[in-house]
Amino acid sequence: MAQRALRRVFVYGTLKRGEPNHHLLADADNGYAKFICKGSTNRRFPLVVATRYNIPFLLDKPGTGSYVTGEIYEVDDPLFAQLDVLEDYRKLYDRQIEDINVGIEGGNVPCWLYLLRNCPDRLLKLPMLSEYRNTLEQPYSRRPPGKVNIFEELLKVPPLEEMSSTLRRVFVYGTLKKGEPNHHWLTDASNGRARFIAKGRTTVQYPLIVATRHNIPFLLDVPGTGHYVVGEIYEIDDRMLGRLDVLEDYPKLYDRRPEVIRNEETNTVENCLIYLMRSFPKRLLEKPLLEEYRNSPEKPYVEADDIKFDE
Repeated sequence: MAQRALRRVFVYGTLKRGEPNHHLLADADNGYAKFICKGSTNRRFPLVVATRYNIPFLLDKPGTGSYVTGEIYEVDDPLFAQLDVLEDYRKLYDRQIEDINVGIEGGNVPCWLYLLRNCPDRLLKLPMLSEYRNTLEQPYSRRPPGKVNIFEELLKVPPLEEMSSTLRRVFVYGTLKKGEPNHHWLTDASNGRARFIAKGRTTVQYPLIVATRHNIPFLLDVPGTGHYVVGEIYEIDDRMLGRLDVLEDYPKLYDRRPEVIRNEETNTVENCLIYLMRSFPKRLLEKPLLEEYRNSPEKPYVEADDIKFDE
């Protein structure tokens, strides 16, 4: 029987133990993978988290950033091919052999390493990590297969120096609230500045519904219908506003305008930007109208690239 060809790979992101994509190494159907030891790069590299999916990227800019910590695995050819698919090898990532430091006794171990070669310079302005961990503040999100061009997503990442000192208030009522699926957009410093002010409530009744098979909350621009909607007031800068415009697909899907919102803590009113859906199928008004949105196991929110109301 021919001996199985094995090679060593250094992983530093979502493939590590305890991270979202480790199952790809643990699944025997993908091939053979054996954990060898922890290690760190022998050269400095910038490790950043970017895009709305909070993906870790190791940039091919040696000498910049930190000595990156990760794990060494021994893998066979089928699993190596699976990693090439995951990392979109040649199209997005390149791979090369790098010496990985495993300590004084172990010395350096040559391992394959995936690097983002043609990266936008703006990524170098993001916080650089020495070790990646998936967090509640920046949770990794699996993107729909075949529907997302990650390089285009990288081009959308705004550089930190574009952050404006102009601050304004925004009222959020859906998945951006604390404890909801998209709150990480507000807590991610690379998106800009956001500061929680207080809970709030609209001073005009609006229909708040959950619709589509993705269970997305929508606030319909039909004043006088529905409830005084409960949400949260945030103070944000221009850069964060730009990111929220992307999330809400403004002005294609949503409109936004100032509305008078009641601050529930001070019992005063203030002007806040609010996103409202102006054009929508009238049948949406037949759905249950909510006073407050909460993601639930009965109607779990699912991230969607395209909104379709004929579902």
